[in-house]
Amino acid sequence: MLSPATVSLLPETLRSAAAPVLATLLALELQILELDRQVHRLCTEVYPETSALQQVFGVGEKTALTYVLVYAAWRFGIEF
Repeated sequence: MLSPATVSLLPETLRSAAAPVLATLLALELQILELDRQVHRLCTEVYPETSALQQVFGVGEKTALTYVLVYAAWRFGIEF
């Protein structure tokens, strides 16, 4: 995550010029953290079957949730 300590390492001229970009990066990081929380909640509360898929090396919450949702859509005849 973008820390104030990291930003303070930048020279003042660069810091002021990059302020809008840094603000956008910080906003994106916060949005990503919130989306990660939502994915975690879905995996634990709504789709607990994802935990079985996550036991496979390299399969995380996003991959497991995607697999479960695509499979459920296929079972109900939903096409993408």
